[in-house]
Amino acid sequence: MYDNGPLLFINSVQSKIVKNSNQYIYDSRIHQNVKIPEIKKEEVTEPPQVREVKEEQVKPKEVPEMITNDDENKLRKLQNKLELLNKRARLGRYVLVKVIYQDSEIEGYFRSLQEDVIIIANQEQELEISIKDIKNIEILKV
Repeated sequence: MYDNGPLLFINSVQSKIVKNSNQYIYDSRIHQNVKIPEIKKEEVTEPPQVREVKEEQVKPKEVPEMITNDDENKLRKLQNKLELLNKRARLGRYVLVKVIYQDSEIEGYFRSLQEDVIIIANQEQELEISIKDIKNIEILKV
């Protein structure tokens, strides 16, 4: 009389599940005689509409041309590099750099960036170099 087989719980979603021979049906609904409405999916019989695209309607996107010089690109890269070095210098993390300016080179630690001048600390002294004179900055050691 007592069978410990698994119970099959039914709710409105699972009402159409076929029970196995070892399962008992326990109806958890309040009213057992209430029929569950079946949800029918409407089938669309008409084929999807295909539109023809005329060549006149398609407009190619115009890409604006970027007018840049190599000098402007180098200046922009140099300015970005100077700003990053300045951020590190403010935190006290000095970077060993090699500055190429006016046919000469100098190695030293980048100290700070001011409006028109950068300050490079050498072993002997601190040098102020104008930004306009700088051709390139190479980072040697971070």
